[in-house]
Amino acid sequence: MPLAELLDLLAAGLANTLTLAALSLPPAVALGTLLGVLRACLPGRLRAPLDAVADLLRGLPLLALLYAFTYGLPELGAPLQPMAASALALALCSSAYVSEYVRAGLLSAAEGEILAAQSLGASRLQVLRYVVAPHLLEVALPAIANEAVYLVQATTLAGLVGVYELFSAARTYNSKYFDFWTPAAALAATFIALSAAVEGALKALGSLGRRWLKLR
Repeated sequence: MPLAELLDLLAAGLANTLTLAALSLPPAVALGTLLGVLRACLPGRLRAPLDAVADLLRGLPLLALLYAFTYGLPELGAPLQPMAASALALALCSSAYVSEYVRAGLLSAAEGEILAAQSLGASRLQVLRYVVAPHLLEVALPAIANEAVYLVQATTLAGLVGVYELFSAARTYNSKYFDFWTPAAALAATFIALSAAVEGALKALGSLGRRWLKLR
């Protein structure tokens, strides 16, 4: 039956989509957080190269990175499988945006608040926990959640470099049965569910962070 075939195709595509998201999202958040902290804390001369890297990655289209890593690296003697190349491109592209969110969150902690905490005898760890971290949670975490949702949706571009993901599954069904709306509706429902799951997970993480910081 066509519907059963569609479900099989979507299941195969979903497995690759989830694999791609799992391979790219954690490195994107980790690298972006590290880059954002360094960009916020280092002096100008040391920060300038990191700013340049972040600006370069944000300025390049994701599709260009996908093609470069999938088809360009083999010409340089460093071949990557499409899944690995796609995960690398997604992680690097998203990390640049995450770094900007983290940097903004750190800089949103007003210097006066930090100085006030220090004048009351707060240690560096206490300043980080009670002054800087709350600002970081309020400013950066919602933006990082949006970036995570975008990254999951951006996995559809990996289909253009040979990864069989959800959009590829829907396109395969459409080309065989000339039915656009059935796979499109299934694809939309699946991505809405995935986006809600990712956003919910990050909100739960934020709630845990606020509880640890004893914030409401």
